[in-house]
Amino acid sequence: MKFLEGLNPQQKEAVIHGDGPLLILAGAGSGKTKTITHRIAYLIHKGGVKPSSIMAVTFTNKAAKEMRQRVEDLIGDTTRGMWISTFHAACARILREHIGLLGYQKSFNIIDQSDSINLIKACMKDMGISERLYSPRSVAGRISVLKGSIVTPEEYDGAGQGIGIDSKVARIYPVYQDRLKASNALDFDDLLMLTVLLLRKNPDVLAKFNKTFRHILIDEYQDTNPAQYEFVRLLSGNKCNLCVVGDDDQSIYRFRGADLRNILGFEKDYPKAKVIKLEQNYRSTQCILDAAWSLVCNNPGRKPKKLWTDMGSGEKVNYIRVTDEEAEAMHIASTIKKGAAEGDSYSGYAVLYRTNTQARTIEESFRRQGVPYRVVGGMKFYDRKEIKDIICYLKVISNPTDSVSLKRIINTPPRGIGEATLKKANLIAQPDNLPLVDCLAKLLDDEGLAGGPKRSIKAFIELMDGFQEAKKTLSPSELARKIIVDTKFFSYLKESLDIESDSKKDNINELIASIADYEQTEESPRLEDYLTQVSLVASWDAPGEASDAVTLMTLHLSKGLEFPVVFIAGVEEGLIPHSHSQSSDEELEEERRLMYVGMTRARRKLYLVNAATRKLAGLTQANRISRFIEELPDELLVCRKIGLAKKPIASAYPNMIQVGSNKAPSAMKGPRCAYKAGSTVCHPTWGSGVVEKTEGRGEALKVTVQFKSVGKKKLMAKMANLTTT
Repeated sequence: MKFLEGLNPQQKEAVIHGDGPLLILAGAGSGKTKTITHRIAYLIHKGGVKPSSIMAVTFTNKAAKEMRQRVEDLIGDTTRGMWISTFHAACARILREHIGLLGYQKSFNIIDQSDSINLIKACMKDMGISERLYSPRSVAGRISVLKGSIVTPEEYDGAGQGIGIDSKVARIYPVYQDRLKASNALDFDDLLMLTVLLLRKNPDVLAKFNKTFRHILIDEYQDTNPAQYEFVRLLSGNKCNLCVVGDDDQSIYRFRGADLRNILGFEKDYPKAKVIKLEQNYRSTQCILDAAWSLVCNNPGRKPKKLWTDMGSGEKVNYIRVTDEEAEAMHIASTIKKGAAEGDSYSGYAVLYRTNTQARTIEESFRRQGVPYRVVGGMKFYDRKEIKDIICYLKVISNPTDSVSLKRIINTPPRGIGEATLKKANLIAQPDNLPLVDCLAKLLDDEGLAGGPKRSIKAFIELMDGFQEAKKTLSPSELARKIIVDTKFFSYLKESLDIESDSKKDNINELIASIADYEQTEESPRLEDYLTQVSLVASWDAPGEASDAVTLMTLHLSKGLEFPVVFIAGVEEGLIPHSHSQSSDEELEEERRLMYVGMTRARRKLYLVNAATRKLAGLTQANRISRFIEELPDELLVCRKIGLAKKPIASAYPNMIQVGSNKAPSAMKGPRCAYKAGSTVCHPTWGSGVVEKTEGRGEALKVTVQFKSVGKKKLMAKMANLTTT
């Protein structure tokens, strides 16, 4: 049967499974899409299931389109009545038919994120809530999380949420929801929440869909949030012909509301569930897979599985430690350029990083060495709003008649120069085509302008005059720092309560560092020359247009993709794992899964790169090697140190080795943890036990052990006198 051709035994077992709940644990690169589409085709042609009785749900339109196309390639156009879609599309289809039961009309509109934020802004304005203190985007994010957890405005308001932004959300949420309903509109999160509420409140509607869908298949189940989980639970009904496909080791969207417990608890939710593991990998070499497994198996509570391949062992994982972020970027660029000279295509390379801030140095190195690249899922460094804002200040200081740049910064941060004032300035400008700076001066003599705007304009002119004077004595980087201080730009970001404010601050610090780098390369650094350089960088079209280009992206965005050669940059404590994960075991485990995802994107070569020092906010700091490097077996690594002997910081890393040294690779990584999750240990009093997890390193290492005699104990390793068995 063609539906079973080309399948391995585990895939075949999943495809022919009949009724009842089915959990397919599909490891990275194990052919999960092939398995789920062949199962759909098999159910229709061999199981006698009508296409209209099947619902298959995934997370993106692209994935849904690919799933439908693959099924059609197998069985033709008989998929016409089948529900193959995203969660949101499936919910919208249900609501179009039954939303009248919730007091809406079937002709409801769905608003996008931009419209949602604008509506929240209007609500806040009418309620007298300051946008400066409470960012509408942050409020929208909080409301999104609430809806994803099926928390209605009434439930949240009744919870008496304390002070600060939570108390404001409790006020804004019901007003926002009322205005949506008055407009007969839904946001994207409403599609999920309202569908769940509809099915909960209307047993007859739920019974109808329970009868309609004989089989339900859910892709990427590890990424489901509470609303999606409840939607699936309700629709699957008592017959429980539910097939979920996912990988707990690739659950990396906790910040979006994804709940790992959904997949870990599937067998508890459905006690009769059959579990099939897809462990044969069709993407990577065995060395890469073994290294990735050695990392992720340190997470406690995961579903045990280990990927294997018949593609051969392949090359060992390359671990490289360099002096700083400039050397890191230069090494990556030169390695890729060498590969391209030997016949590789640039599109076969990907550079992954934890934060967008890291991209700036890599981009500039690629540009200098002529390596074409594209940035996926985000703007190039100089296109980011906060960077443009500071650059525009510098442009106006350099050229006060630049009206375009002046309009951008005149009320950023807010200083009371609003649209009405700018309209008056435009009226003055129109007859003689005056630059905006001259119009502002004229407005000071306008008797029709109120005192408040006049004072704001006068203060702004004095501020810019001060910057003009400072330009005569300050370097470009010093001038940029003065702008940030005098405009209170960091306070403006902090007071906005934007969830990305810390990231934006990091980006600005990175900008200052890049200006300082420019100054070090020029004998007579001038602001005008720097701005010219930035304009050329910003207008360079290779990243967005080149078809044969290196891919630059965050680790989060790499999920689902694969490349022949992958670099993961910044594998250091504070970046990977991120500093935000230090206070939570759950977040640290997710960081480990994120690293696992990045590693398993590589097909034949994997490079892990870090720097002994890295500039943050213009200051150089030493970085510890990531604990994730220490968790990788020595025999799977080729370790190199480049350039560190020339730097004083090298003395802080006596265990590092030079290229060509006869020292063992383990000397590069420092002391290894003797206790692994799942290993057996013995305590002098409590006897044998199994290690559940470890925390910290060195003197601060803590070990959680499940002892047969006394249960679970958390111990300081250096004091516990544990022996491994």
